[in-house]
Amino acid sequence: MTATRCCHIRRDGVPFENYAQATVFENGRWVADVDSEEDGDVVAFDGLNGDDYVFTNIFDMLKWDRALREGRVLTPEEQQLMYTPGKLNNGEDAVYDEEDALGYGLGWAVGREEALGLVVSHSGGMPGVATWFERFIDADRVLVILSNRDYRDVRAYLGYWNGMEAIVRDKAPEPIRTIEELTVKNPDKTKWESFCGKYEHPEDADFIVDEVRMKDGELWAKAIDDDGDPLEFRLYPIGENEFGRKGGMLKLTFGDGCLMFDDFTCKKL
Repeated sequence: MTATRCCHIRRDGVPFENYAQATVFENGRWVADVDSEEDGDVVAFDGLNGDDYVFTNIFDMLKWDRALREGRVLTPEEQQLMYTPGKLNNGEDAVYDEEDALGYGLGWAVGREEALGLVVSHSGGMPGVATWFERFIDADRVLVILSNRDYRDVRAYLGYWNGMEAIVRDKAPEPIRTIEELTVKNPDKTKWESFCGKYEHPEDADFIVDEVRMKDGELWAKAIDDDGDPLEFRLYPIGENEFGRKGGMLKLTFGDGCLMFDDFTCKKL
């Protein structure tokens, strides 16, 4: 592995070629993660080695996969320990994702697929960075995704991600579509004013839509996220009385004096 190293940009500068800076979008422009005014955890985690600040590329990640597969780093027996879900104190297997039936080994999400056998994976992320390392142990395949820029359109980003997952499984990927491409052209806005107003806050909701209003001829929502922070976003019409947002997969549907999203129905106040 010739292109992999630990580096702390704030402390060391950029001591190697082909460095790709992690970038975040804020205040209407792209900025380096270390210059972000909003993502303080970039500074808080600066100085760690291992879970952060390891720089590499897809070619070295393939070499790492080969080294593991050929037993040059860990023996097959040692790797089998990594790929076996751990045991909790109550005797049950450690679970990474119950919905997808994934156990949790020593740092790996562990699952099995009928066509491909044992599949293990690990994700990573910081502001401006998203990574994915998925190894198909029985099928001798590997999927590596390294991103150094925050995504702005969640649907488009997930379309790309799901497409890569499809390709590695010999399936045809679905087209990547942005929220603008899904938006209804020349929508009927005659009812939009009736959607505006404050809405009740449902109990046990991690995400709350507080208010809907018109701005520059479009619908916008004011919301409160799971950290209690306010945010505002445009609502894009994607169906009859149905709207989506660029920054998430949330779909909002307006009814008679109410707003529906997720499993909640919120009355207009």
